[in-house]
Amino acid sequence: MVVRFVYGTDALQMTVEGDLPTSTVEAIAEELRERLSSPQNSPWTLTPLGV
Repeated sequence: MVVRFVYGTDALQMTVEGDLPTSTVEAIAEELRERLSSPQNSPWTLTPLGV
């Protein structure tokens, strides 16, 4: 199982390779969103792209 992050100019893409429960993927994404939003004092949003 691999969780990969790719940072672009205005987005961060999280890719999960392997089997993880949806709740785990959502928890990782939400924690990342919160961590990115805090230091910059700028909210990030989550946009699921596919399953």
